[in-house]
Amino acid sequence: MVSNFLKTILLFFCLLVSDLSHAQKTHEQIARSKKALAHSSLLGICVTTPILLQSVWYETPGNFHVQNDGRSWLGMDKAGHAFSAYHLQKQAHRIYKWADYSDKKSLLFSSGISLLFQSSFEVLDGFQKNYGFSWPDMMANASGILLYSGQQILWKEEKIRLKFSYSPSPFAAIRPEVLGGNFQERLLKDYNGQTYWLSFSPFNFTQSSKSFPTWLQFSLGYSVNEKIVGTENYFSLGSDQYHAHSHLLLSLDIDFSKMNIRNSTLKKVLSIFNTLKLPFPALSLAQNQLRFHPIYF
Repeated sequence: MVSNFLKTILLFFCLLVSDLSHAQKTHEQIARSKKALAHSSLLGICVTTPILLQSVWYETPGNFHVQNDGRSWLGMDKAGHAFSAYHLQKQAHRIYKWADYSDKKSLLFSSGISLLFQSSFEVLDGFQKNYGFSWPDMMANASGILLYSGQQILWKEEKIRLKFSYSPSPFAAIRPEVLGGNFQERLLKDYNGQTYWLSFSPFNFTQSSKSFPTWLQFSLGYSVNEKIVGTENYFSLGSDQYHAHSHLLLSLDIDFSKMNIRNSTLKKVLSIFNTLKLPFPALSLAQNQLRFHPIYF
């Protein structure tokens, strides 16, 4: 979440600097300045953010080691890695495009920035005794980058959007030291309240898209329930027993970029919801049981 905030501020800063410099520089000078600003700002974030968080988030480092956590949290943490890598590359790609880099270079540079940023935290984890460098995490990072890059190569647009939603769960209170003691911590740590979505319109892939509103999307979701411990699917507390399980969801969503919105300010505000999944009715499949949710967050 911190990285998404920084990326938004960075993009605004880049555009502001660009607007202020137009009257004072030649076209060639502006082009060089924008390219230098894009590179230095994004690389600066990749270097400074891990250094700053290392002093606040991590304990005293030990010996570097690798840990296989591929089965932890029923894959929800891996979905989070893919989501972060996807949206970090998306923002970096926009900045490189703003800096007038070619499509090929913008995609290549933004892929590298996203991978570098995510990898830096894996390296820091490798020096922590309770964590470790995770190749499954790296594969999840790569999958997010491939999802974004692949769409840009094939269609030069996002026909499939990776989204996130959250609703507080009752399970975080059972282990608040792990799943979070307040709303902000639970938003990041309580996988029971998180859902990751792939939103798309099947008509956006066919010639019939002109006769159907492609802003109306179908959304496939993945989440977990009763997941109290990362590596175990069973947990007991007194007489209460918890059996972790995953569930798949089918819901509806809206792609505001496909709507004919003329107000530029409103369009930018609504673009936030192309990252967040809107609440809609949903069907969920869990433990071989199909359930209807009148509204799902």
